[in-house]
Amino acid sequence: MAVLYRDVAYQLNRLAGSLLNGNPTLAAQGAANKWASTNGLGLQGALNVKAGITNPKDYLGVRAVCNQLGGTTNQDPAYALAQI
Repeated sequence: MAVLYRDVAYQLNRLAGSLLNGNPTLAAQGAANKWASTNGLGLQGALNVKAGITNPKDYLGVRAVCNQLGGTTNQDPAYALAQI
């Protein structure tokens, strides 16, 4: 059975509108920055900014912030992002 939610890079490219013929055109970090309307942040930073957390001291881990954004709990980050 195929995994329908694919991976984090795919989901972030989908959310950022940067899929080309169904394929990601950006690495996960670049897609996260595009989606969050940020520039030069790491993956964790861009996702946290998208979630409204702007103080690096308060940043959630990638799994936690993806679950917050996706309205899920304790799920794989790609699955959580697929819920958006």
